[in-house]
Amino acid sequence: MRTTVFIMANDSDLRCSIENGLAHENFDVISEANGGQGVARILDMNPEVIVLSEDTPVVGGVEYLPLIRRVTSAPIVVVGDGDDIRVVSALVNGADMYVRKPVNSQELVSRVRALCRRIGTDPEFGKRGTNEKLSLDDLPTDVRLSLTDTETRLLTCLVERCGDVIGHEELMMNVWGMSVKRERLRFYVHRLRRKLRGVVIFDLHTRIGVGYRLVRIDIPQANSALR
Repeated sequence: MRTTVFIMANDSDLRCSIENGLAHENFDVISEANGGQGVARILDMNPEVIVLSEDTPVVGGVEYLPLIRRVTSAPIVVVGDGDDIRVVSALVNGADMYVRKPVNSQELVSRVRALCRRIGTDPEFGKRGTNEKLSLDDLPTDVRLSLTDTETRLLTCLVERCGDVIGHEELMMNVWGMSVKRERLRFYVHRLRRKLRGVVIFDLHTRIGVGYRLVRIDIPQANSALR
């Protein structure tokens, strides 16, 4: 599995240039031009790295940073042509790096790779953190007690196959014992993500059209990614 990078940029030329550069280097790339829709997709897909352009509507991209930071701890690269004040504003509001336009594709790819190394993601194999065995006992007690029976079965299945992408049908059979509507599975994955959001050792990813993958993040790596 490969590392997923989410691009949010209104400028189609910029967006395509970044997409092509990252795809050529073995990254999975998802992009969105609209900021509001982009935040919703970030919440649903939980990418490893986010590239955010300052020109993103409905409001400027930097204004989305606090909101994005509330739904993900993924490193964020802001792309723009701002002065030093805007660079500082982006970093203060949650960005990890600022890349000035015109964007050099190779430089941007190098910066994304650096962020991947910081959080323990191997872009060639899509691994994040460690494959050390997970247990529901690793969860804080309050989070564990908040899980419903359905959420517990779903998380147990993901934990037992930590690091692997588990297909939709396999998850459905393990959770409900039969095939159900994809929206129902997506609903419970969303609920599970909300409850795990503050638990830095867990990260739950969507593989579009395939299924979901749970990985473990080493706590020192997770903390360094948030600095």
